[in-house]
Amino acid sequence: ATYVPGIVTPDDPVIGFESNVITITCDTPEASIYYKFGSGSYQVYSGPITINSDVIVYAYASLNGVNSDTVSLYCHYVDYTGEYFTIEMIKSGYIYFCRTESTGYTDLTVEYSINNGSSWNNFTSSLNKIISSGPQFQNSSASRIYASAGTKVRFKGNNTSYYKRQLWVSNDFKIYGNIMTLILNNSESSLENYSFSGLFFRNNKLTSAESLILPSTVTTHIYEDMFNYCTALTDPPVLPATSMATGCYRSMFANCTSMVYTPKLLAQVLDINCYESMFYGCTSLTDVWGGLPATTLVTGCYGQMFYGCSSLDSIECLASNPWFTVNQSGSSYTIDCPTYNWIYGTKSSPGIFTKNATADWNFTSSSVQSIETIRKNSGIPELWSVYNK
Repeated sequence: ATYVPGIVTPDDPVIGFESNVITITCDTPEASIYYKFGSGSYQVYSGPITINSDVIVYAYASLNGVNSDTVSLYCHYVDYTGEYFTIEMIKSGYIYFCRTESTGYTDLTVEYSINNGSSWNNFTSSLNKIISSGPQFQNSSASRIYASAGTKVRFKGNNTSYYKRQLWVSNDFKIYGNIMTLILNNSESSLENYSFSGLFFRNNKLTSAESLILPSTVTTHIYEDMFNYCTALTDPPVLPATSMATGCYRSMFANCTSMVYTPKLLAQVLDINCYESMFYGCTSLTDVWGGLPATTLVTGCYGQMFYGCSSLDSIECLASNPWFTVNQSGSSYTIDCPTYNWIYGTKSSPGIFTKNATADWNFTSSSVQSIETIRKNSGIPELWSVYNK
């Protein structure tokens, strides 16, 4: 870029690439980003891009007719679809696959392999139970696998849902591969509501899910509580879905107190309560990686999303239609708001909020103290600087 006195030159963009997804960011808040593949034409960057072949991506930032330097990155496509869902033991321990309630379940059959798929064994999941207060099994001889450090245990199944099921591991481990190898015919059309809800709940030995491959299709509450209370988890998986379903990510990473950054949130089309409490109680979280790109909000979509995230100091939200509506009848009232209490307990010191230039976040104040408190926690943190985009 050429420096011109008195004219702001935008920062060079930064190209990120992970799990076949390209993201491009720029530290100059109001700059536009342009990109192209190879010898193609430049176009405006509007959100993460999923590739299906090797590409070279070029990008530059522009502000008031002044351009940054052009940057580039070679991105190698990897086909993850054939990888079995895998648990890799970091330390020796036991793997349990159990049901979480004594009623309302059907027997499932899951197979596992410890020799890279050369042979498979049945893993019956209906023999044991996990108590909500912690991993205490009713039957000490319940089905389980002992795996030494470094062992890679692969799984496959022909089920449509693992609702009221839980994988629990007794020592440090990480997960990766395609979770759809647990699903009938590996088909996204086989997914039910709640299919993976609570699957790793309270696994405080899970350290990484960075290379876990999730489907691009979501169903109602499919990932609710999936990693809730995984307090050692630092690296979340990529979330490829661009269109949401009701409650699909509800409390997915709640109380993951070691997570510093969010996964990239690609969704442009939201649904009721889709991100509700997603990062509730994530006290180490500092940044919403890639921001919140959706421009149209719906009721409860970001409700309590960052509740208690006491280290968070940066949010980019491109919504054009935030609102805060109070329906009051006598001493009773209900609140309709897509961002209900979403920043309660976030960092009280200065931070940065980047918003859609057309969005009005000045919600009408109320004389009712309880409503006023909720109103303040449903908008922009009071001490944060605000930039338009």
